Amino acid sequence: TGISADGYYSLAANGEIRITDAGIAAGVANNDFETGLNSFTYGVEARDAAGNWSVAENVILTLTDVDENAPIITAGQTLSYAENRTAGAVVGTVAASDDVGVTGFRFAATGTNNSLDGYYSIAANGQISLTAAGVAAGVANNDFETGLNSFTYGIQASDGAGNWSAAEDVTLTLT
Repeated sequence: TGISADGYYSLAANGEIRITDAGIAAGVANNDFETGLNSFTYGVEARDAAGNWSVAENVILTLTDVDENAPIITAGQTLSYAENRTAGAVVGTVAASDDVGVTGFRFAATGTNNSLDGYYSIAANGQISLTAAGVAAGVANNDFETGLNSFTYGIQASDGAGNWSAAEDVTLTLT
């Protein structure tokens, strides 16, 4: 038939092999590199327009590993920077780790590299910089004597596979 004996794969008339709902449900047995088998061999026959069947030939399906683990941002980070900085000044670098490598960061509230208030931007390497809007706001985030001295933002990190971490609060403290 067009379904493998274990029910995990279907074979279309054009030769495409697809995983079935049963195969996905089996998960560990055939769809998770870390916990299941990584190679499956099936005897496949082909039929021509006259109805003649070929001899069965083995087809090997090999499962490849994908990066499923999201980065982790180090909890409890406080980054301190001196007041009266200019636009573009780096005020700190967020620390994160990943089993393959961290490739980007964003502010959780906006899903972008700019904070919701527009005062800070974050680069792919985790460096947080003061923006022109942050400098213009001055009292709000760039003058120790007259403004708030602590700002907390939810930050997320990503890896090359597109996995995003949970948001972790990072505090910027003005000195």
